[in-house]
Amino acid sequence: QITPRFLHNARANMVAPVSWAEKMDDADVEEDEPQQQGMPPGMGGMMGGGMPDMGGMMGGMPPGMGGMMGGMPPGMGGMMGGMGGMGGMMGGGMPGMGGMPGMDDKDPEVGDIVDIKEKDLTKEFVVLGSGWQTPEKGDEVSVHYVGTLDDGTTFDSSRDRGLPFTFNLGVGEVIKGWDEGVATMKKGEKSILTCAPEYAYGVTGSPPKIPPNSTLKFEVELLSWKSVKDIAGDGGVIKKTLQEGAGWDKPKNKDEVFYTYTATTEEGTELYSCEDEMQVVEQIASAGLKKCLETMKRGEQAHVILTSSYAEGLGEWVPAEGNTVLMLTANRWHRVEEVPNADKCVEKKVLIEGEGYDRPNEGAEVTAAVIGRILETGEEFMNAEEHKWVVDDEQMPDGLDLTLLQMKKGEKALVIISDGTRFGFGGTETTTESGVKVPAGAAIQYEVSLNDFEKTKESWDMSNDEKYEASIVKKDQGNVYFKAGKNERALKRYEACLKLIEYDTQFPDEVKEKCKVVKLATYSNCAAVMLKLKRYKDALEKCNKALEIDGAHQKARFRRAQALAARDDYDEAEMDLKKLIDMDPKNVDARNELKRLKHKMATQRKKDSAIFGNMFERMAKTGGDFYEVKPKDTDEAEENPADGVPAFP
Repeated sequence: QITPRFLHNARANMVAPVSWAEKMDDADVEEDEPQQQGMPPGMGGMMGGGMPDMGGMMGGMPPGMGGMMGGMPPGMGGMMGGMGGMGGMMGGGMPGMGGMPGMDDKDPEVGDIVDIKEKDLTKEFVVLGSGWQTPEKGDEVSVHYVGTLDDGTTFDSSRDRGLPFTFNLGVGEVIKGWDEGVATMKKGEKSILTCAPEYAYGVTGSPPKIPPNSTLKFEVELLSWKSVKDIAGDGGVIKKTLQEGAGWDKPKNKDEVFYTYTATTEEGTELYSCEDEMQVVEQIASAGLKKCLETMKRGEQAHVILTSSYAEGLGEWVPAEGNTVLMLTANRWHRVEEVPNADKCVEKKVLIEGEGYDRPNEGAEVTAAVIGRILETGEEFMNAEEHKWVVDDEQMPDGLDLTLLQMKKGEKALVIISDGTRFGFGGTETTTESGVKVPAGAAIQYEVSLNDFEKTKESWDMSNDEKYEASIVKKDQGNVYFKAGKNERALKRYEACLKLIEYDTQFPDEVKEKCKVVKLATYSNCAAVMLKLKRYKDALEKCNKALEIDGAHQKARFRRAQALAARDDYDEAEMDLKKLIDMDPKNVDARNELKRLKHKMATQRKKDSAIFGNMFERMAKTGGDFYEVKPKDTDEAEENPADGVPAFP
């Protein structure tokens, strides 16, 4: 029998009354007073932003567009962060999966012949394979083959023996033509590999059946393969996948993973077994077990060989010498992740995975079962089987609202809010509806099951008139928040307003003119908020945009002067204030601001005078340039720097 085995080795409250300059601009009536009680109608609002052709915008996207925030569901045919629903990846294959053709590659057909290594190794398709995965180096592959000489003489056949041939790919166990040719095949594919002598048995051949310098043909059918990986890269953790897992997700450092294994010696002597053990991945003591679990999918089963150093930490039963063999199953895990935009102060543990991939957006009405507890004491302050609220509408703590934006329908999660002052009930003691008092700034925990939600209409689903109406709602909400001293929330509403109408090139002229009025007021109001937040550069940008629309807009010019002064651009600020006074000589705010600016300028001049006066005095005493130092002997200084100060070139 001649086999293809080669013979050689080879990832709050309202604030006090404000001045003219601090009052909000209104799109319809200047100086419109805000509502004093509650929020204006439609406070939930529409999610601002997102252009329909952008392929997955922040804040959600319509079903079927692919490329979702936080990953992509199985079977969508796109990469995370990439183009969903495209049926393939831009520029090549998925990392670690054996690759797939680029989008420009033509699908092969039966009878096609492709060069694997120029003319020295070719492949002719006899039966096309399924899927797109191909085996990788080290994988244990199983094939049927028939080997023939150039004249058609069969010199070997696994089919004649009735047993598939198994070998480890890419490690020199077979001829070079097989290592490289089988690596391009898909499951179920049958192809004819034509191997020149240097990809077969070389100049010597394999007598008596294979003559020297023979070109060989192998009809190879790839039956299956088991993934075999050197996980650690040093031979210390060898993992062979026995049963593929489901999905694409794998456990990460903070996840709680549940696993089962039986440990034996290489000779088969049982050492230990555990059933549905749970550990946080980053706390697993055995480096080998940790590395394996981090590569596994839900339900995946693997045969693992660990050297003694990688098995250390599994238990006292680990042999001091020799390898440990694990029959390991990754049963499931609870994903633990930091909630975005919460400064690492809100953490979500997924107890039950949700369905689909759609999530609530800001302003969505959600229905959920909610249990709330004070984290330190475990005291329950809320227990509702069906609680309804509007996300990002101050009806629930911000930390919970931010979490809801990351949840799917049917998902159950444990939410821990460690900073209660910023993302919980705030910095004062709060008495809940149940009568429980939550201490100021207390860390809290919610167990929440998202039963259902109704999203607000996305911008790409709105008509031009709807975008305009929604922008007014957002602007009015921003005004209410600003007057309540809630600057961050106000700015968020203003920016949502602008996102709806800022790019209005497709709007008809009538709607465009109405939007211009809203944009003017909102740019100016954004600047007012940014001044409060000490974001002077951003405030300056918004003022400039407002003045591009209307150069006579007094509040935008006043706020620009304030931003310029805060950035120490006194001359430009003075010009704006003087122009304001020319426009309205009775503008008391502008006159007072100019007085403050002049005082600030005078103070700065005194500081400058003191600094530069000393400099000039020193220059007078040295009789030359302030920076010039004259050594006693220039030549000597250059030759012997230690004896004096070197001359400047």
